[in-house]
Amino acid sequence: MLHLNISAYVCGERGGLILEDPYHFGETLNGVSGLDIDAEKTIVCKKLDELKEQGATERDVKIAMKNLGITRFVYNFQNLYSVINY
Repeated sequence: MLHLNISAYVCGERGGLILEDPYHFGETLNGVSGLDIDAEKTIVCKKLDELKEQGATERDVKIAMKNLGITRFVYNFQNLYSVINY
């Protein structure tokens, strides 16, 4: 039986040996946060308001929110693919 567990969380760059030290929520390797959760929430709220003004159906809202989530993920984590394939 073989068990393989690979986990990756990337936020910043640091060279050399990186030990497994505990990090706290929001802490990054380089001290710069790349994700502003309040800004992301604002984007979602604006999109929902836009859809309501257009009279979007529940199905339209669901699809639009899914697409927005994918777009925001790609925008915020564009280097994740290159790290995983390292």
